[in-house]
Amino acid sequence: MRLLPWFVAPLFLALACSTTSIYQSPNSVQRMTPPPPESHLILPTDYLTADKALEDGLAKSGGSEAALWWTRYAQARALAKDRPEQACERYLEAAGFPGFPLVQVAQLRALETCSPAQLAALPAAPAAPSVAGAIELAREPWLRDLALRSALKQAIAAGDLVNEMRLSSDVAKEERLSSRKVTLLARALELARAQGEVDLAVELHKRLLQAAPRLADAPADQNLAAIAQDYRRVRDFDSAREAYRAIIDGTLPAEEKFRAYDGLRMSFKLERRMDDWVRESRARAGFARACLREQRKRLRGRGLTRAWLDRFYGAQVDLARVLWTQVGPAEALAALDVAFQEIRGRRPMTEALWVR
Repeated sequence: MRLLPWFVAPLFLALACSTTSIYQSPNSVQRMTPPPPESHLILPTDYLTADKALEDGLAKSGGSEAALWWTRYAQARALAKDRPEQACERYLEAAGFPGFPLVQVAQLRALETCSPAQLAALPAAPAAPSVAGAIELAREPWLRDLALRSALKQAIAAGDLVNEMRLSSDVAKEERLSSRKVTLLARALELARAQGEVDLAVELHKRLLQAAPRLADAPADQNLAAIAQDYRRVRDFDSAREAYRAIIDGTLPAEEKFRAYDGLRMSFKLERRMDDWVRESRARAGFARACLREQRKRLRGRGLTRAWLDRFYGAQVDLARVLWTQVGPAEALAALDVAFQEIRGRRPMTEALWVR
């Protein structure tokens, strides 16, 4: 079998990589093509100037259908923050083009931007922006976040408490910012209780405590660590330390108290209270050493479990690092000497030797 000439192969490759469907006419492809690069203006920051610049660009482009879609949508985006009434009109116009590829996005943006009075004045039509329509569009994964947030904003503006309750719950599932998630869940819980939705209120309360354990009315001792961590995350360090000290002074196992010592000392580091950070690092190492000796005494020479050896060793190395940067090398080396005296030969000391 003879091979094809070398110059024929690129031709076959080009034909095979064609992206035009056989079901698309040249006219339909042209209609879906974005405007030419020269019409994509670098918009001024002033929204009125940007609106005029877009209109001028549309006139220069010859008024093609694609340029008209893009211009109306871009004008709406430029006006949305400072002139929502005008932005609403632009979004509605863009959403009215049947062939606009982003017609669903334009509808949701209109729902997000328009006032309830503007939407009420629209003629009844299946494609008119509405909360119910946005909830339906939220089934599409790529539209879900925008659809839910747009519907929630419109429900709040319209005073629709039922939809606000359910949409706040749904948006909270999508929200990544913890503070915003807590606000949404707290509002949904408030509305669920006000409307007598007992089962939903129980579910929302559970989700709220998972997102913010600090909001528990009567926390159990087993939840104190999560509550302390939550307070630390929102930088309420005094409340976090109160929870950590409750663990240390309570009846929880020594392992939990050791972790509380670590959280306590790190709260001072986060607040840049370095002297307190040094003090609590010493306290953590001292607690670990006391637990190690207690275990050694209890086992009476029958060997030590690896867990407290590792905790004590890690606490001493951490203390050495803190002392090296905050106090001086002599104090740091003394901390490492304590580690060598207590556990030499019982576990690897590689990290301590490296620090030393």
